Amino acid sequence: LGRYQEFIGESECVRCGASFATRFPESKEAAACDCDRGQYRVQHRHVERCDRCTEGMACDKFGMPPLVAPGYFMPSGSSRSVAQLDIWKCASEEECPGERKLGDSVCAANRTGLNCGHCKDGFWRDGDTCQKCIGGGRDFAVLSFAALGGFLLLGILHILWNRKASHAEVVEATLGSVTMSSSISFFL
Repeated sequence: LGRYQEFIGESECVRCGASFATRFPESKEAAACDCDRGQYRVQHRHVERCDRCTEGMACDKFGMPPLVAPGYFMPSGSSRSVAQLDIWKCASEEECPGERKLGDSVCAANRTGLNCGHCKDGFWRDGDTCQKCIGGGRDFAVLSFAALGGFLLLGILHILWNRKASHAEVVEATLGSVTMSSSISFFL
């Protein structure tokens, strides 16, 4: 392992570059040289080598870039071929479940931001999960206008009722005066 032979009949195999290995013995080309399990390919100033995976990384397959391990976060677009990967520890594995394959989201469903610490728009935090907001802003505005309209309608009804009541009091007072004066006149 760690050698290949491109041409049939060669007396010796060619050694892969420093720290590289081959997956199978009797490899036939230089492209078969890559990083073994537990390592990942690092490129520095046009020189490639294999470095050991560190905490927060999963290097479980031969020749594959490192994946983000459960409980860790890597910003999207970060390089996976540098010695110091941009890996961050998360608050929990529920928020940062890690990657099963390259391209998976490192954040749990409906989570976003550094260390998956925020809920996406339209969601609210409920412990380690993000729940969908019911209704949203538009429904709140409609409900607010309906409440305001109901309040105004009650105010108008109150004014009309009191106006009618005060009119009735005037009529009653007038009728009472007329009745009283008629009664007094009758007895005199």
